[in-house]
Amino acid sequence: MTDVQNTTTDSNVQNTTTDSNVQNTTTDSNVQNSTTDSNVQNSTTDLNVQDSTTDSNVQNTTMDSNVQNSTTDSNEPTIKLYWLSESRADRIVLLLEELEVPYVIEKIERGPDRLAPPELKKIHPLGKSPVIKDGDKVIAESGFIIDYLIEKYGKDKNLKPTNSEDLFHYNYFLHYIEGSLMSILVMKYVFLTIQKQAPWIVKPIVNGICNKMDALYLRPNMKTHMDFLESELGQRKWLAGEQFSGADIQAGFALEMLMKLSNVNEEGATNISRYLKEMHERPAYKRAMEKIGKNNQ
Repeated sequence: MTDVQNTTTDSNVQNTTTDSNVQNTTTDSNVQNSTTDSNVQNSTTDLNVQDSTTDSNVQNTTMDSNVQNSTTDSNEPTIKLYWLSESRADRIVLLLEELEVPYVIEKIERGPDRLAPPELKKIHPLGKSPVIKDGDKVIAESGFIIDYLIEKYGKDKNLKPTNSEDLFHYNYFLHYIEGSLMSILVMKYVFLTIQKQAPWIVKPIVNGICNKMDALYLRPNMKTHMDFLESELGQRKWLAGEQFSGADIQAGFALEMLMKLSNVNEEGATNISRYLKEMHERPAYKRAMEKIGKNNQ
């Protein structure tokens, strides 16, 4: 941390072998020596000479406290987010903005097949997004990333409840979103993509199969999740209670996707619509969307 002063790095430490104010009988330019003119400037004796090993004004990476180091300087981000277009990585941008910690984004676009490009596997073997690097750690999975970042950087941000009732809801929704809701939404998205990309010669058959699956399985399950979330958000302002939390950061992307894929308007899901509007008004949300180019959507 940048607040820690290290005895080997503080430029204010006076060292008897390096301080330019120390007068040395063999180096003082005011000393008149019969063999050397006091006006002669000598690189080894003149106090005006700046030497990287002796001048206290010289910035040295091992001793100057003003040197920016990627592991210690608060202005040098240690967090790097690998952001994939049309992915859950949006929620991690929101979290980082809520935490107000320095970070950088590497933007990665999907290929024509709508899949993540192979280069993501160079970061993490699964080749998925979101994934972050924090120093020498590579961290994947949305829920784990959220918990990790809040525990490490957000203890004063109130993004994780401390009372038992709200913490119960927090932990449940942090896992429910990816464990139950997103699986249905991803399946719906995959079927829509298959229908769009199917060759014309088999498109009628593909559409028939996908529409049947949608009617028998996807739409009923999406309605069940919609009703459940409407009920929960009718009882509390946010998913875990009256305080915005990491559970909402996990849920926001999924609930937006649920509303879009269900073709439900605001009147059909008043509590979810209210919830998403309040999330969109948060300054951190606006900053996050601006950073990934979605502020006009």
